[in-house]
Amino acid sequence: TIGSASLRIGFPFALPPAAPAIFTGGVLNMASLDPASNDLAAPGSLISIFGNNLATTTTAAGAPPLPQQLSGTSVLINNLAAPLLLVSPNQINAQVPFEIQPVNVVVVVNGQGSAPEPLKVVAAAPGIFTLAGNGSGGGSVFHADGTPVSSASPALPGEQVTILVTGMGATLYTANLPAVKTGEAGNGQLTVVTPTVTVGIGADGKGGKDARVT
Repeated sequence: TIGSASLRIGFPFALPPAAPAIFTGGVLNMASLDPASNDLAAPGSLISIFGNNLATTTTAAGAPPLPQQLSGTSVLINNLAAPLLLVSPNQINAQVPFEIQPVNVVVVVNGQGSAPEPLKVVAAAPGIFTLAGNGSGGGSVFHADGTPVSSASPALPGEQVTILVTGMGATLYTANLPAVKTGEAGNGQLTVVTPTVTVGIGADGKGGKDARVT
């Protein structure tokens, strides 16, 4: 008689996970997410890194001091571990360490590193957070009572407002307040570079005047 037999074919080992990959020009100012800000940052600023396989899951950090690893993912900026706010498969939010110079950014997931993405470090590279949190729409500008400035509730001449930004660069050291350290929260320290805020009229910002910064 002629019998039959079955042969089971399979892999005797698991395939390695895909390596993390940063998109070209995929390092942006976390506040504005402006494409013009790609691969440009100031010391201490918050950046968003976009790519594929950047993490195995989505994990957010808690209150400062920020961790240098979340769910097996870390970010190396000039071989210095960057503080992390959030990691996910396609986006990482991190802080540029204050100590670095022009560098490369590498994402490491469970020991597997991405190709480096260049990052130019400048004294200041400001970006304004938006109310929507996605880089579009109205900016995060608030009255003294914490309510947002809008067309329905505009800022008045002489009024003091608060603007949420990142990318202002290093901070000053004083006898009462030390400079902000990497991964830690600030406490009202002044920045080394004094910003200029121009308040414009209308969507195009024309006719703007410089405002006093405190």
